Amino acid sequence: MRVLITGINGFVGGHLAEYLLARGNIDLWGFSRGTSLALPQLRERVRLLSVDPIDPEAMQQAIGEVQPQVIYRPGWAALCPRIIPRSGRYTA
Repeated sequence: MRVLITGINGFVGGHLAEYLLARGNIDLWGFSRGTSLALPQLRERVRLLSVDPIDPEAMQQAIGEVQPQVIYRPGWAALCPRIIPRSGRYTA
């Protein structure tokens, strides 16, 4: 199964990747703003794409390239302060 994790370098994304890989038979992809994986144990087991998560066109293009069957988005929580300011109004 092809799985995509956004925010794979974050705490939740990295641990989710380890959990999914331990279950076996998975083609795991990760999106990150960075260009390398933070957890060394994932470097040979995850395909990483550097994507800006608040750029909808870049996200759409990258998802089209990966063609995942399942998408996990733990990276969303880290973006909330940038996308939803304290006023609570959506600005993106």
